[in-house]
Amino acid sequence: MTRPLPDALLSALTALLLVLAGLTILPRQASQPDLLGYRTLCAFVPLSTIILLGLAGFVRALRNTLYRGNGPVEPTNPVRKRAKRV
Repeated sequence: MTRPLPDALLSALTALLLVLAGLTILPRQASQPDLLGYRTLCAFVPLSTIILLGLAGFVRALRNTLYRGNGPVEPTNPVRKRAKRV
């Protein structure tokens, strides 16, 4: 069974944000020291990494809220109709 397109896009966006968060902490010799004093790919390492991880968590929570399982969200306690007695 294929997943709906918005579900796949939100999952891909989450993966992209996680990869970008990982890239921000990679060492790089030719750069200026960041806020912690290390030489990394991104000069705003603690802030940019936390922001990207927070965005990834938000997108994942949004995806889980919109697409629980593979179908629409069903009520937890559905109301049953009683059969009429003849």
